[in-house]
Formats: sequence, C-alpha cells, structure tokens
Amino acid sequence: MTTNPLTSAPIIANVVGKAAGPLTAATLLDEIVKLTKEWIQVHEEETTKRVQIEAEAEVKIAEINARRDLFLTYLDKTFDEREKNFDELFTRLDDALANKPDAVGVILSSITTLALKSPFADLHDPVALRQKLDDPAAEWEV
Repeated sequence: MTTNPLTSAPIIANVVGKAAGPLTAATLLDEIVKLTKEWIQVHEEETTKRVQIEAEAEVKIAEINARRDLFLTYLDKTFDEREKNFDELFTRLDDALANKPDAVGVILSSITTLALKSPFADLHDPVALRQKLDDPAAEWEV
C-alpha cells in the first residue's frame, strides 16, 4: 500500500467509499483519459474496417450484377440465334418433305444436333464470352 506524500494518508483507489487523496483522483483521471483514448482508437479502427467491408461488398455486388447481365445477354442472343436456326431448319424440312425426300434425313439430323447442344456450353469462360458479345462481327454458333 502506498501513501499520499501530501497527507500521509494511505491511497486506496480500489476500495469504494474510502477517502482518496488528490493523487488518486489524478491517477483515476489519467486512467479515464487513457481508456477513452483507447476506446476512440478502437472505434476508429472498427469504423474503418466496416467502411472497407462495405466497399468490398459493393465491388462484389457489382461483379455479380455484371456477370448476371453477361449471362442474360448471352442467353438472349443464344436463344434468338437458336430460334432462327430452328425456324430455318423446319422451313427446309417442309420444303424437303414436299420436293426433296432424300434430304429429309440430313435435315432431321441437323435439327437433332441443334436440339442436343446446350446453350449453356460456352458459359465456362466469362472473359471470352464478354469479348464475343462486344464484338459486332462475332458469329454465334448454335
């Protein structure tokens, strides 16, 4: 136990209800200031972390939205192309049935091949897909 040099009274800072000298009050005040500064620093660090997490979340959400848009554009173009190809093949099939019966087998084979090919087959490489979508001269093979 330490004593206060001004009053020669013992300093008892941890006991509630006991008299404490002026140095104890100063020590307590210093401790409060120190803890307040620590709290402010921790609060600022955590606020910075939160802002960083929110910024990273915005980037990830933007990336997800871009991939979604790419996917939907791809599907739109692919299904439009597939629709045109099917229309053309069935028109040729109708003509073959009426005028060229020997070509029916080849046309039916083409229709089957087109029907078996998945429109999702080319989605494995989003970068190449984006380049193809941005290229106005790109040919869409379905």
